[in-house]
Amino acid sequence: MREIPKYDQSTSSSYKNYEEVTGQCLKVYIQTVLDVKKEKMKRYKQKERVRIETEKEKEKEKEREKEEEEREKKLKTRKKKNQKEMEKDKEKEMDNYYLKYPEYAIIHFRK
Repeated sequence: MREIPKYDQSTSSSYKNYEEVTGQCLKVYIQTVLDVKKEKMKRYKQKERVRIETEKEKEKEKEREKEEEEREKKLKTRKKKNQKEMEKDKEKEMDNYYLKYPEYAIIHFRK
């Protein structure tokens, strides 16, 4: 804090001295009020920066989660496609097998 000037009663005979001291006190008071306001603004700005940063981080997390979900969906669709292709391949293999050995095809289709 700033040092507040004190009124010296020994020289109180002159009103000019009183006026100077009160003027100095007012200047000091005004300056401290301004300093306090500056500090409050600094704290407010800092809080605002932190809030904005946390919001950005949350948005990034949401984007990451969305990307992960999309990847999982793509993997699931790929697996389904692969399964369908594998089933088709198995059917083709069985068809080829039955063409080579028609007697097994008859037994298989009877069951």
